Amino acid sequence: MGEQQNQPFQPFSNPSLKLGFQGSRLASNGGPLLEGELEERLESKEPVTEYLTDPKGRFRFPSFRGGLIWIAPVLPFLAFLLLVYRGIDFGVHWDENFNKIDSVAYSLQHGFTLLPEEYSYPGVNYWLTFSALTPDLAREFIHGNRDPEGLKNALLPVLRGQPFKLRLRKIYGFVTALTAIWIYFAVLIWGRSWLEAMCAALFFTFSWEMVYHARWIAPDGILMQFGALTFLLLSLARRTGSRKALYFAAIAAGFACGSKYPGALLLLPILAVIWLAPPSWRHGLRDSALVLAIFGVSYLITTPGTILQPFVFYKSVTFQMHVYATGWYGYSVHPGVEHLARMLIYFGTALGSTFKVIAILLMAFCFAGAWALIRESWRSALIVLIFPVVYLLYFSTQAAMIVRNYLVVAPFLFILMARGVFWVNSKLPWKNARAGLVAGIVLLIAVNAVDQIRAVASVVRRRHVSVFEQAFERYTDAHSNWTFLISPGLTRELKARNFWGTNLIAQNDTKFNQPYQVYASYYSESVLPYQFEWQTNRPGSFGAVFGPREVNLDYYTGWWGDDRIVCLSPAKVRENILPNLRVKRFHWTGEVSFDGVAVGARDPLIVTGDPHAGNYLYVLRADPQTVQLFWNRQFVGDTAGPTLHTERGQRHSLVVDIDFENGKSEAQIDGVSVLSYRGPIYPSRRSRIEIGKNTVGGAKDYVNGVFGGTIQETSRQVDE
Repeated sequence: MGEQQNQPFQPFSNPSLKLGFQGSRLASNGGPLLEGELEERLESKEPVTEYLTDPKGRFRFPSFRGGLIWIAPVLPFLAFLLLVYRGIDFGVHWDENFNKIDSVAYSLQHGFTLLPEEYSYPGVNYWLTFSALTPDLAREFIHGNRDPEGLKNALLPVLRGQPFKLRLRKIYGFVTALTAIWIYFAVLIWGRSWLEAMCAALFFTFSWEMVYHARWIAPDGILMQFGALTFLLLSLARRTGSRKALYFAAIAAGFACGSKYPGALLLLPILAVIWLAPPSWRHGLRDSALVLAIFGVSYLITTPGTILQPFVFYKSVTFQMHVYATGWYGYSVHPGVEHLARMLIYFGTALGSTFKVIAILLMAFCFAGAWALIRESWRSALIVLIFPVVYLLYFSTQAAMIVRNYLVVAPFLFILMARGVFWVNSKLPWKNARAGLVAGIVLLIAVNAVDQIRAVASVVRRRHVSVFEQAFERYTDAHSNWTFLISPGLTRELKARNFWGTNLIAQNDTKFNQPYQVYASYYSESVLPYQFEWQTNRPGSFGAVFGPREVNLDYYTGWWGDDRIVCLSPAKVRENILPNLRVKRFHWTGEVSFDGVAVGARDPLIVTGDPHAGNYLYVLRADPQTVQLFWNRQFVGDTAGPTLHTERGQRHSLVVDIDFENGKSEAQIDGVSVLSYRGPIYPSRRSRIEIGKNTVGGAKDYVNGVFGGTIQETSRQVDE
């Protein structure tokens, strides 16, 4: 269909035109319309935009004369909120204190500075957390407690308590739930039917990925909400030509950036609205400058520390940039094609539904909706697509993949899914086929809704572990032809319940030498010990899971929540457990010469640990004839051994014995004890034990990368 200058894609219906559907064609007053005539007749205002503009086409706040059209989005909003609130007490989330609760605690401890201690997340999260404290703060004021020290003593226990955390989760959940309303009205503003708007909102409401993320005290749901609001307002500006709506969109984008820094990319569609059809270059530059200024001021209102604490701000942001550039434990991924491919797999198999067939179908409709949008108007398609495309391309260049970062693009995808459904439906030539598609979509939404009700029920009864154990027992009975290898902890529990099927065998070693088809264990036995190495973002990591459904373990493997029973294939055991079995004891003998160790140098002898924490047996050269041995445990410090006098060319016998389980480290040189350490020792993740070199732990800036002398190994014994 053609397009006119500065005209977005047009509505399907307008009561004043008396338009109706005849198969795949439109008719007016009973007669078919030619394409050119249809384009001209659709230039008048749509039902929603006429409520949002005055007779001169200027933006105004709605008068609610539309009745049902305004009330309808309450349904998905309340349904989403109910699902979130019912499962709000889901257990533990590792990121809830960091830069939110901790930041407000820092303010209380430093005389109500109203500035956080760091800026890994910008200020909206700080203010939301502070807002949850306002009832307690008001109560203290009413009772006359206005001294900073007294307020600190009264409010810190509240801030650290579980009731406060649940209250804050509800605030985050409420703000995130507004996304359903913004999606609904954004679709209407683009001239679509209220049914299509409701379809997009319900796709969002009953997405498991949206629901469980919304319960977290995390910035991503808030960013998503402001992203959807920004799109709603810029769409209104596009449809009505209202500068007021455009400036409100800039404010929303500033708050989005104040929720999480990549939200700044929401400026792109706002600037696209300005530059696609400006009256003149001068007007375009003026509007762009105003939008950028409004955006900047809005952001600084949320995060004034950007200016007030520039060095703290810079350090926090560069640290986060370093994490995403270099990777983060099991969330690490190769930037570029692999990262982008894993994103698409997540969106295609998880976003729309927990049922893979439904998720794939909805993603197909999403691509169809994008295609329909491009065919209708490339300008409109640019406005809708520029942000999600650029945002995902930007994140694909990072080396860490954490899927909650992508929530902000989800509203755009749900809108495209609904567009694809209705576009495909309009292309079907048979009435029965169209009716069948509509019935199928209704059934699909109902299936997702029932699934979410069941998911939240599992969270509510998360402490009733017998329910999940019974489900596992039924699972083993239903697969009687499979051999289940049962972990020690689960073995004890099943036998205590007097359940032991003929297809179950107890695990009797850590090498998994027994034949089996499924390894069943408690999550705390098989996953948590290897949480930093286990590769996440891998769909199908678990054959079955019996426990609360408060998170997608495929994308958050290593989750710290309630324990549960998980079933693993032999391939997953070989991939994630066997290479990472913890070292219990390490015994090493050999000869060492300290020639080549420079004066003042700290050179490594034996190092154990991982890239983020380690233990170091190292030597310090005091002068050309004197060295001293040290044992360094990261974050604790040095344990010093005796000073040794050495001669050039002299070789010394070295014996090292490290007991990881009991926290003991012993070393002898020439049969004389030079080290006896007692205390926790980092077990070697990935069995990393290095002789004469150091590539682990943050202390590699303190201990050199290689030993300057020579080391000759005689024997090595590793017990796992």
